[in-house]
Amino acid sequence: MSARRLVLWAGALAFALWELVAVIMWIEAAGGLERAISYSWSRLRVDWLLLILLTDHLVIAGAALVWVWLDADRRAWSVGARLGWTLLFVALGTPALLGYLAERETPRPGRS
Repeated sequence: MSARRLVLWAGALAFALWELVAVIMWIEAAGGLERAISYSWSRLRVDWLLLILLTDHLVIAGAALVWVWLDADRRAWSVGARLGWTLLFVALGTPALLGYLAERETPRPGRS
């Protein structure tokens, strides 16, 4: 495994762990998942900066999602592999993107 690939996978794992810890802390601080979601939704409706940050993130994440799909297509990855990575990206965000960057240089069987 190359150093670049190792660093990307280590970053993906570290970021996934950070997200897991943050979500657990968010739920615990609010007193449960339902209350956490309700509180966050109410804050989002009144805090313009949060709304700006969320919409900006959605645009950037959408562009990254399109790039992953097109990049994997240019690399002749199967539709199943492309769907898998895009679904992982939608579900996990940054950890999946870092994992994709680590794997995109890995030779695939049948690549031209």
